[in-house]
Amino acid sequence: MSNLSVHSLFYYPIKSCAPNTLQSANITPSGIENDRRWMIVDAETGKFVTQRKDPKLARIRVKQESEQIALQYLDGADSYIDVPVSKTSLIETEVWKDRQQCWDQGEQVSTWLSEILDKDVRLAYIDDEQLRTVDQDFAKPMDQVGFADGFPFLVATTTSIEQFNKDLGYEISIKRFRPNIVIEGDDLVPYAEDQWKAIEINGIRFDLVKPCSRCVMPSINPETIERERAVIETLVATRKQGNATFFGQNAVHSPKQGLISVGDKVEVIC
Repeated sequence: MSNLSVHSLFYYPIKSCAPNTLQSANITPSGIENDRRWMIVDAETGKFVTQRKDPKLARIRVKQESEQIALQYLDGADSYIDVPVSKTSLIETEVWKDRQQCWDQGEQVSTWLSEILDKDVRLAYIDDEQLRTVDQDFAKPMDQVGFADGFPFLVATTTSIEQFNKDLGYEISIKRFRPNIVIEGDDLVPYAEDQWKAIEINGIRFDLVKPCSRCVMPSINPETIERERAVIETLVATRKQGNATFFGQNAVHSPKQGLISVGDKVEVIC
């Protein structure tokens, strides 16, 4: 397959919050630099808080500058808070079945988030020493991930979202499916990524190891935080396999690090 290139790049500093667009992405051992290094958790149980149950998270945007993030809640008042990275106190966290101690980010941001979500929450940060191991059924022992559900990358294509929107009957952004790398190409067929086993971008190999099963999150309109039932119905009608629906491919990468950028050539290895 020829003429494939990187169309867009995204990362998500806080798990389940709004995406950030990149022109170039620094690929680290755990994925895109600072992707899902922060996570909002229930203050009592440590379990992660997600858009699945708290769609307000879609309205929390994160600006990052070095060792500090700034959170903005788009509620008309445009409330802001600055959060320097803190490594003074640990908190128990849980992502699915993974439990571990990570860094609590303090009372000020906890209060700010708790008021928005109307529940008692904390903000946790995961550093390089705390990174989780990727599911060994699909990865190598060295493969690591932050607070993402299970894999450091999600790969999708422009033609897949175009086909999905055609089936849906109106246009939604591919951001709702929360990809990291979106690929385009002149002769790219919809859902071509389902057949790829490995791709290479700027000398870095990405192994596409598992289709990404979808929850209700793509149905949440980030502007209204309302769920659009038609999105789920279209997934069921067009992308169902067994008891789940799928869009995009989970990926891991080679140990090599470096930059990938919008416009970079993409080679399908197998």
